[in-house]
Amino acid sequence: MSHTRIKIKYEMEAAYGSTEIGTLYADYNNSCDCVTIYNEYGDIEFTSCEWGTKDKATQLIKLLTNFSPEDCDEIEYWTKEDSDKINNRNK
Repeated sequence: MSHTRIKIKYEMEAAYGSTEIGTLYADYNNSCDCVTIYNEYGDIEFTSCEWGTKDKATQLIKLLTNFSPEDCDEIEYWTKEDSDKINNRNK
């Protein structure tokens, strides 16, 4: 299996308004068109395999670059049910 392994630094807010530097590691499995993103501790942050034109990574990019349904016809605002599901899950 062929892999491409790359990394990138990012900034995050830390204590008392300081900035902390983290690293994201991407492991592209070229044989099955999958990518796994790890944080600096080796924990999986995100994983996706290319499947059609609406795979998870493609849709995530749309969410991160279009901030309202007016920007992209595939994006919708949360419903009350969505909000309840997310809020109850994170308790």
